[in-house]
Amino acid sequence: MDYKLLFFIKDINYKMDGFGWVALILLILFILTINVAIKEHKKDTKSINSLFIAMLIFFIIIILGLLSYSDYYKYSKLVNIIDTKSYKIIEGKVHSYDTMYKFDKKHESFIINNIRFDYRPAYNTGAFSLIKGEGNPIEEGSLVRLWYFQQKESQTNLILKFEYIP
Repeated sequence: MDYKLLFFIKDINYKMDGFGWVALILLILFILTINVAIKEHKKDTKSINSLFIAMLIFFIIIILGLLSYSDYYKYSKLVNIIDTKSYKIIEGKVHSYDTMYKFDKKHESFIINNIRFDYRPAYNTGAFSLIKGEGNPIEEGSLVRLWYFQQKESQTNLILKFEYIP
């Protein structure tokens, strides 16, 4: 049987370009602003506003840097699971497929060979999260093969590679 690839974490090739560059530019602006603020503070005691603005920019840099690093860290952790072969492979028919089309649901889930897979597109885990409404072709009874990793802390099965038979 020929499987068609739907998702593979290593195909994403995530880079920290976007927020990383913004954080670097903001860091340079922070250094310039704090330098000006210190010079003004020596001349005039009313330069507290400049120091406040410099601190605000500093906190923005920290937040953007953490967000950028957080996404990159999640991605690199998942790729490391592939590289170290710490994943499991399961093959079988999808059953109990629950899609987001239901009004009261905020996730999709299905079961293969008594193992539950649950994902929420709103949560950025880095793993598979393609929902039915965005092009996921899987139906009840579809034959699939998954590479997955079970997170110990949340008992969630993260899908690293998703193949199916059309």
